Amino acid sequence: GRYGRMSTENAAAEVVAAPRRFNPKLMLVVGGAALLLVAVLSGLLLNVALYAILRSKVLADGAIPGGFAGNLMMGFGLLTLVVAAFFLSRQKDIKRMFAYSSIEHMGLITFAFGMGGAVANFAGLLHMTMHSLTKSAIFFAVGHAAQKAGSQRIEDIRGLLALNPTIGWGLML
Repeated sequence: GRYGRMSTENAAAEVVAAPRRFNPKLMLVVGGAALLLVAVLSGLLLNVALYAILRSKVLADGAIPGGFAGNLMMGFGLLTLVVAAFFLSRQKDIKRMFAYSSIEHMGLITFAFGMGGAVANFAGLLHMTMHSLTKSAIFFAVGHAAQKAGSQRIEDIRGLLALNPTIGWGLML
């Protein structure tokens, strides 16, 4: 039936197609998007997408012997980490910088889940949870700092400790 067992070919296709579901054009929208939208996208949507990939990995592990899905996740996780770090280092917009940071974290988490095992899975789940909590708070703080500074350009955001000590210290910590 429609919700019956997944064939080996379907499981492999799902694992291969899943990493492409992260839309890179989304990062171009983040700079001009509303603060609440960015916080929700970073804190919730990325984890939901990664959870869908994990569900596909579980299916693929049962259908394809030899750890193919785990190796694929480690490869895509490492690739995502490296590419996101490159784009992260070239950013001038503070909100986009933190958005690429979220993509980098998803690559690290994907790598951990690809490794498999109890410790790696726990580390991936812990990282997902802490990323959701902290990144949403960081986006709110960064949005408030950008409003105070009147710009989202990193070099224009200066003197936060004098303008708003709470936001300044919050971002420093």
